[in-house]
Amino acid sequence: MLLENTAEATVPTRWAEVSLRSLKDMEENSGESLELTVADTGEEESSLLKNWTTSFHLHSPWNDFQSRIVKLHPRPPRVKVAAVDCSSRKIGRTKKGLVCAFRGTVVWRDDFAYRYLRYGPFLFHITERFPETFRDFAFSSTVSASAFSFLNPSGWLSRIRYLLEIELQRMVCESSRDSIILWDGVMPAAGLDLDPVSPYLSHILRLARSGNNKVMALAKETRLFSENGGPLPEATELPSPCLVDVDKCVGEVSPSSQRLGYTFIAKFAPDSPGFRLDVDRCLPKGEMVEAVERLLASDLTFQGYPETLRAAHILSALTPVDVLGLQRSLAGRYGFKIVRSPPVRRMLFGPYGGWDDS
Repeated sequence: MLLENTAEATVPTRWAEVSLRSLKDMEENSGESLELTVADTGEEESSLLKNWTTSFHLHSPWNDFQSRIVKLHPRPPRVKVAAVDCSSRKIGRTKKGLVCAFRGTVVWRDDFAYRYLRYGPFLFHITERFPETFRDFAFSSTVSASAFSFLNPSGWLSRIRYLLEIELQRMVCESSRDSIILWDGVMPAAGLDLDPVSPYLSHILRLARSGNNKVMALAKETRLFSENGGPLPEATELPSPCLVDVDKCVGEVSPSSQRLGYTFIAKFAPDSPGFRLDVDRCLPKGEMVEAVERLLASDLTFQGYPETLRAAHILSALTPVDVLGLQRSLAGRYGFKIVRSPPVRRMLFGPYGGWDDS
């Protein structure tokens, strides 16, 4: 794995550049108030992947359950395992827009230890002019122009996080050899109009295969629904470790789309709730199963979740202390007066107003 030699010179420089460009507007507003949002310590979930990550429907009858189970056995030798995850936070609001922070992390396990690289936090001041700044960024040569069509700051929040995660995924797939690469969430569908970067994801998967890497995506939350009303097995009924092949039971998003991943339900430990696992669809099915078995032999699992991906999630998180430090840094550099905005929804609706004021 070549991460140590390639990571420092790629992603950070480009993201730092666009971050500094976006913050130039704040120099003109020195002395104004930086209004903090009530949700300033809450992690933002990408709206692009939220529905994919939490649930999927089984369109075919669930009447051949036993034939779908693939029992797993850890398969040596051990291989290197890498994982990528990103997080985002709202830092505050100015008169012109929204200030957000983003952090990405790459974790990998070699023969000796877990190692990691963290990128960020990158601060962005998202205003009406931000799409023009971001469109000139390096992504414009690889991502469809529709990826820059979100003028709403909230839309840009999920979009930037998504693009940062994709860039880190590209970097890892390009620099790794003979490794298993874990992504957080799911592999979306190529050709999906709502996801204009999916062709770039197809390119990333090709890069991974050229280095004899196996890419998998694991969803933290998985809910199964049967559209035919058939009974679904509980995770406790599944043997462990095992895979359940549900790919043919999952319908396509649209007639013009094709899912990039082959879908399984993965249960790696007796106390595991079962997770959705997508494996690069272009691999032969035998190689998919073998790659999962090598993952079990190469990485620790706790409650059926790979430790490398767990560490990536933890290390990418922006904690409340991080948010407070970024807010104070902005106040010191740009002279902002930090003013906490009142929780309007809770003021109006009391306990029925929810906890998120964004």
